[in-house]
Amino acid sequence: MSSGQILHVTSITKPKYASSTWFVKSLDMQFSPIKGDNDAFLLMPFQTDHMINKMSNLMSIKRFLSWFTDTRLKQIGGDIAGLRPSDISRCTQVLKQITAMMKLHLASKEEEGNKESSGDSHFDVVSQNYARELKLMDLVFTIATIPSSFKLDTTYDSKFSAFTDKRYAKVADLISLSWRAMETMFLNNTRNEDYFARKDGWITTTISLVSDPIGAAVAFGKLIDNNADLLKRYVTRPIIREFKSLIKAKGLQSRLLSFFAAICTCKDKAIVSNQEAVLCELWLDEASRDQVLFKVTENNDLSKAAKLEIKISPVPDEFLGKESVMNGFKEILIDFSKIDRLSDFTVEGKKTCSVEQLCWVLEPEDLCKVCTGKEWMDVQTSFSPILDSQGNVLRMSDSNIAYNQLWDLAKYFKIQLELFAAMCYGRSYASIATLSKAIPYDMLVKMAASKNLPKVVRESSVKVLHRLYLDRYPHSPHCGRPSLPDLVWKTSELRRIELATTGEKTLICDPTLSSLINNALFCLRS
Repeated sequence: MSSGQILHVTSITKPKYASSTWFVKSLDMQFSPIKGDNDAFLLMPFQTDHMINKMSNLMSIKRFLSWFTDTRLKQIGGDIAGLRPSDISRCTQVLKQITAMMKLHLASKEEEGNKESSGDSHFDVVSQNYARELKLMDLVFTIATIPSSFKLDTTYDSKFSAFTDKRYAKVADLISLSWRAMETMFLNNTRNEDYFARKDGWITTTISLVSDPIGAAVAFGKLIDNNADLLKRYVTRPIIREFKSLIKAKGLQSRLLSFFAAICTCKDKAIVSNQEAVLCELWLDEASRDQVLFKVTENNDLSKAAKLEIKISPVPDEFLGKESVMNGFKEILIDFSKIDRLSDFTVEGKKTCSVEQLCWVLEPEDLCKVCTGKEWMDVQTSFSPILDSQGNVLRMSDSNIAYNQLWDLAKYFKIQLELFAAMCYGRSYASIATLSKAIPYDMLVKMAASKNLPKVVRESSVKVLHRLYLDRYPHSPHCGRPSLPDLVWKTSELRRIELATTGEKTLICDPTLSSLINNALFCLRS
C-alpha cells in the first residue's frame, strides 16, 4: 500500500527545451507489503498517464487483497464458513478485474477476433510485471490455496450437481477465479513463470491440489507448457506417475490427461525425453493403459462397414486405404470394459460403443438425432431435476447425470487423441513405431471423414493421422510445413534387367511414381 509520504525530486534540472514537466513533480512512494529475498527499494518514475493509471488501479486492488488475506482470513479463525457473502462477492469482482487488466486489449475488432481464436497468447507484459513487483501474485496465490490451508473437501457429487463440502461450495467460484487470475499473471511471461517456480512451496502446493477440480491442474500445466527450463526441472518420472495415479484414483478427467499432452512439447519443439516417458508410463505399461486410456478397435462385422463418397476423379490406381475405400470402412468401437472407474457405466447397456455414440454429446444439436434416433429437444426435457413437494431440488435426474458423464468421457477421448498427436510430434519415432501398430491408418481416415462425429474429434483425428503416418520417415522433410508436397517413389515391385557391362541379370526396384501425401489427402477430402 502507499506509504503516505511524498518524495520531492530536487536533484534534476529541467532540460532547456523540454515540453513536459513530469520529472519535477513530487512522486508518491510505493512499498510492497511482502518483501522477497532479493527485493530492494526501487524508484521508478512513471512517464505516461497510461502507466500511472495501471499502477493506480493495481494499487487499489492490492489494498483490498491485502486486507482480505492478511486480516479477513485470519479473523474467521480457520473456519471458511465465517466469510460473509459480501466478502466473497467483492473478492470475486477484484479477481475478474485482475484477469481483465492482464489481457492486452487490441485496437480493432478484427484483431480482437484473432485474439480470441489464438487462445492465451496476448497479454499485457507491463501489467504482468507490475503484478509481480507489487506481490499481487502472492496475494492471489493465498486465495487460490484456501482449500489446502483450510483443509476443505473439494469432491464434486455429480448426482446432486454440487460439491460435497457445503463450506467449499460457498467459495468454489472464488477459488476457480483465483487460479485463472494466476494464469493470466504468468502466461507467456518468463520472469513471472520463474518467480512462481522460485517461491518456496508454491510448486509442491500446486501439485498437491491438482486432483481437485479447482483449477490447479490446468494452471500447473500452463506454467510448464511454455517454459522449457521449468519443464525439465519439475516434470520428473515421480510427477508423471503421480498424475497417472490420480487418473486411476479420481477417474478419467480430461484436465489430468491434458497434463501429459502439455509436457510432450514446449514452444513448438518436441521434448523427446517426456514423450518417451509418457509412452512408457501410459502405453507400454499395459496395466496402466487399461485403466487410463480408452481402447479403440475396429468392428469386424462388415455389415456395419460404411463406404465414403469419393469426390475426386480420376481415382488413383494405388493409394493407402484402397481396400477400405472399395469395401467400406469398419465401424470404430470404444472399449471401456477394463477401466475399473467405469465399472457402473454403460452405453445402451454395453461396455463398448461406437465412437459416434460416445462423442455426439460434444455437438448435441447436430448429432443427437443421427446418433441416438431422438430429437435433441426431447432429450433436454428429460434433464429436469427431481423436486420435493415444496419445489426444492432434491437431485439431478438420472438422464442428466448420464449425459454429463458421457460428455466428460467424450472430452477425455478427444484429449486422448491430442495426447497421441503430442507423443508423435517432431517425428518421435519411439512413439510412432509403437502407436502405429495399434492405431491403423484406415481408422484415423474414417474418424476424420465421418460426418457423424463432432468437428473437434475429427480435427484431432487429422492431427494424429498427420503425425503418425504423414510427417515421418521416409517422407519429405517438408511434411507439415507450408510447402508443396514432394512425390514419393513406390519401390515395392521388383523386376530383372540385364546389365550391359556383364550380361548378367539382377533385381532392381521398379520405381512406380505415387504420392503418399496426396493419396492420404485423397481419402480425407471425401
